[in-house]
Order: sequence, then structure tokens, then C-alpha cells
Amino acid sequence: MDRFYSRFFGICVSLFLVPAMVVLTACREHRAPVSPSRSFSMMDDSLIHYNQQIVATETREIEDFIQRYRWEMRTTPTGLRYQIYSKSEGPAPTKGSTVTIKYKLKKLDGTLLTMTKEGETMAFETGRHAVVNGLEEGILLMHSGDRARLIVPSHLAFGLLGDFEKVPMRTVLVYDVELVSVKKSR
Repeated sequence: MDRFYSRFFGICVSLFLVPAMVVLTACREHRAPVSPSRSFSMMDDSLIHYNQQIVATETREIEDFIQRYRWEMRTTPTGLRYQIYSKSEGPAPTKGSTVTIKYKLKKLDGTLLTMTKEGETMAFETGRHAVVNGLEEGILLMHSGDRARLIVPSHLAFGLLGDFEKVPMRTVLVYDVELVSVKKSR
């Protein structure tokens, strides 16, 4: 009986393992070499094209949104849209200032994502990346006491992935923000 199993095992090896080894070896020998720089370049080009498409789509959605509400907004070089609709004479923040804000955050479709609660504020130091880039950029355009609308493209917000909690992937954010106070850095 042992002789039967050893012979059976030998036949299985020769029928399955040997041809598999031949195929794997043959495939490796005939493989064309791939230039790493070329494959990375092609990948970079497709990622760049994909990102350009995302930016173009978001730009159209933002422009449609602005036209729908007839807001007169300015655009920064980064793509942030802002409108200071209530101006004051308070101090302006600079990098390193501690600012206190009240805000309401929505998606372009009007879905409320979060907001400061009644009687509460949020404070952060500018230049420390404590908030999304678009919000900080908008705050630095304001003075204490100003109220503004900010439309933050996804690349200035939570990007391709979202925040894994309330903000979905590739979400344009709409802030209604009040700059309550500015404390200059020392």
C-alpha cells in the first residue's frame, strides 16, 4: 500500500508540479523589461488627468451653486471662493494669531454637516494646520467681527478621502463663518 501512495505522489508531482514550474520559468524568461521611469511617468500623467477632471467638475458645481444663490464672490489663486457680507473694523489675523469663530458648515446640496452650538465658539491658532486649509485661508482674509461665506473646494478641505466621519470623499464645503475675535501672537 505504501508503494501505491509513493507512486501516486510521484505521478501527481510529474503531472502538476513539473508543468507548473516550466510555465512559470518560461513566463519569466520572455517577459519584456519595464522601464520604471516610464511606468511611473504614465501613472503620474493619469493621476494628473484624474485630478484635473475632479477640479473641473467641482469648479462647474461651485459656479452653478454661486449663480443659483446670486452670491457675488471673489476667488483666490488656490480656488477658494469667499464673500464677506458683513464687514467690521476689528483687527485682522496674521499667521500665528489665535482666532475665535462661530460657523455653520454645509455641503453644496445644503446638507448641514456641523456647526458651533448656541453660545459656543471654536478657537485655533492660524498657521498650525488645526483646520482645513480653505477655512484658514478665508479667516486670514477677514477682520474681527466680519461674517463671510466660504466655498472650499475638496483639495482645500478633506480631499479625496473625506474625514471618515461626517464629510464624504471629494466634498466641497460651504462655510458661513463669523470671526468673533483675534488675539495677535506675541
